Amino acid sequence: MGFLWAGSRIPVAHRVFNTMSLMCIITGMYDSAAEGEWKLITCDGLNDWQNSNWAPGQPNDVNGDQDCAQLLETGQWNDWTCSRPMQYICELNMKGGCC
Repeated sequence: MGFLWAGSRIPVAHRVFNTMSLMCIITGMYDSAAEGEWKLITCDGLNDWQNSNWAPGQPNDVNGDQDCAQLLETGQWNDWTCSRPMQYICELNMKGGCC
């Protein structure tokens, strides 16, 4: 049994978050290696849905230090400062099936 970052299943996580009253959840997307080239922490590029899910006017890299993406209550992405504490979610991989 191990915990995995759930960002590789962002559309699924998005549906879960929409049923909860959580705000500002880290997505595991970043562009710190090259500004504007967003990747997942698994080093995979974003798919079409992930690239099109930014909130209006985002990403905007305010003050040049917004290199992480957060999931807003609206279900859209916002670029955010990576050093700021945020909530996150992990996926529990259970052997022998689900729940």
